[in-house]
Amino acid sequence: MVYIIRFAHKNRIKKTYQILETDKLTLRNKIILGLLAITFGIVTYGLIELEWGFTEMSACFFALALASGLIAKFGFNKTTEIYVDGFKELIFACVIIGLANSISIILTKGLVIDTIVYALFTPLKNIPTALSAVMMMISHSILHFPIPSYSGQAILTMPILTPLSDLIGLPRQITVLAYQYGAILMDLIVPTNGALMAVIAIAGIKYNNWLKFILKPTLIILVLAAIAILTAIQIGYH
Repeated sequence: MVYIIRFAHKNRIKKTYQILETDKLTLRNKIILGLLAITFGIVTYGLIELEWGFTEMSACFFALALASGLIAKFGFNKTTEIYVDGFKELIFACVIIGLANSISIILTKGLVIDTIVYALFTPLKNIPTALSAVMMMISHSILHFPIPSYSGQAILTMPILTPLSDLIGLPRQITVLAYQYGAILMDLIVPTNGALMAVIAIAGIKYNNWLKFILKPTLIILVLAAIAILTAIQIGYH
């Protein structure tokens, strides 16, 4: 937080003043907002009770878009044009997500991931326990590049790290802590994180510019995480 506040102070921009002209909500506006609330309610119920996925959610919002356009008296043509214009803003983000996921798929299907996991974690048994815990976090950080999925990374690494932790006398909870710190923090950096790439693509931010901004605070947080892990070892956290 301190880093972000200091960055904002050092990169001030001139204030701009804008006069906003607002209109009162019409009956059509209220109906559309009501349909939006109902749609979210239906989607929420479907996700919780009916095990819906993206297909069902997309169908609900597609129907909402068509209904909203007709209620607003746009007609089928204009409604479709507006829908396509909105889709254009997201298509680049969709392509980025696909490319990001393809890296993980290639490494997984090519059985390269197992080799990476073995090379990262096997040497940890030969170093002191405290250093091993910190290196686990760093290894998880590196591994999150080819495996942006939390569950996938846990499934691949925990069968190796659990017995390794028992062998070197490291509490299993600290092993999980190292996984949480290492994997989750890397979501701010790794280009294989489809959500990150989609967000910065929609915002019109180049990845190299984002990396220059976020790299330093991420490293600071990793250092704090390493201190937290060492503290956990000292106080017997388990």
